[in-house]
Parts: sequence; C-alpha cells; structure tokens
Amino acid sequence: MPNQAQYVLIIGSSNMDLNIYSQRFPKPGETVTGGVFKQFLGGKGANQAVASV
Repeated sequence: MPNQAQYVLIIGSSNMDLNIYSQRFPKPGETVTGGVFKQFLGGKGANQAVASV
C-alpha cells in the first residue's frame, strides 16, 4: 500500500480535568484543604482523538 495521508474527523467534547488531591474525603458538611492540584486534557472527543493516532 502506498504511503498516503489519512484523515480522521472527531466530533465530541474537549475538556480540562481538574484533579485536587487531599489526605481524605470530607465528611458531610466538612471542608478539607487540598494538596496537589493537577490539570489533564479530557473529554470524550479528545480521548478518541488521542486513541486514533
């Protein structure tokens, strides 16, 4: 098969996932402070686009 360009069209969402890590889950009505804060690319469309490569 000759080397041809291939195209993929993905229709879906692309989001930014925000993860905050803490020592434990809060109890009902309680507030806890988070420690590490990380951002990740997410969303169904973005995940499908990454998987298609």
